[in-house]
Amino acid sequence: MLPSFSVLPLLAASVLAAPTPQADTAACPSSSFAIDFGPSLSDNRTGYAWNDNTNWIRAITSLDTDTPERATFQVINNRLYPVVDDTIFATVATEGGTMKFAASEDDGIAAIDATVIPGNDGKCRLSLVSGANEYVSMQNYKGWMHLTSDPEYASRWWGKGPFEMIPFPVAVSTRRE
Repeated sequence: MLPSFSVLPLLAASVLAAPTPQADTAACPSSSFAIDFGPSLSDNRTGYAWNDNTNWIRAITSLDTDTPERATFQVINNRLYPVVDDTIFATVATEGGTMKFAASEDDGIAAIDATVIPGNDGKCRLSLVSGANEYVSMQNYKGWMHLTSDPEYASRWWGKGPFEMIPFPVAVSTRRE
């Protein structure tokens, strides 16, 4: 009589050892995208990143198609830049606080590390971190975006992401005048 053995453990082991599909990093936009923070964890309101006229990063509730250049960003060498200016990048105070575009780091001001994360679902995401500051939140009345070490800082918060990158070409020619 032949020894009996089950092939089920072998099949299960081979399935567990099979490589998982990896996302294509080339498919992620790095030079023209909007940042969708998604629904906030505090009140379920959606937020998109937006560069105001003074280079503060704010949140708006719908994607800005009237001035798309203010809602479009790029990542260069793991730094977040507005799409229309590659001389200023996202920064935050080292102890956390409002996010702002600046031309350099300074005493107490650090660059925000922007890491593009391709997902197996075909979506690309962006992680924003500076030291211990990894949680995104916003002041309700001004819309200024904060990056802090406190997951529930300010009146509306989104957690630490990563946040969806939406391909969003700057279509200035289609802008309403």
